[in-house]
Amino acid sequence: MVNHKRVERIYNEEGLWVRKRTRKRMKGAPRQALQPPVRPNQQWAMDFVSDALAEGRAIRTLNVVDVFTRGLGGTRKARDVEHGLDNLLIS
Repeated sequence: MVNHKRVERIYNEEGLWVRKRTRKRMKGAPRQALQPPVRPNQQWAMDFVSDALAEGRAIRTLNVVDVFTRGLGGTRKARDVEHGLDNLLIS
């Protein structure tokens, strides 16, 4: 590893220069504010949660939550998610 100040000094003494890269600036699309839900069962949030049991075995679940009521819609083992979410959201 070489000190960057030393490299800069040597380059200046030799009349060399290194072009600094300019970052490509991307224009962002205008963001629209999300409308908060006004009634239950209008918007749901899903999240995978990982944890470890006391014996050291890892578990992973998919939790589904109603955003308006903050109520738990259901929980499934992560490996059972592919069997369908239809049964999960039965109220």
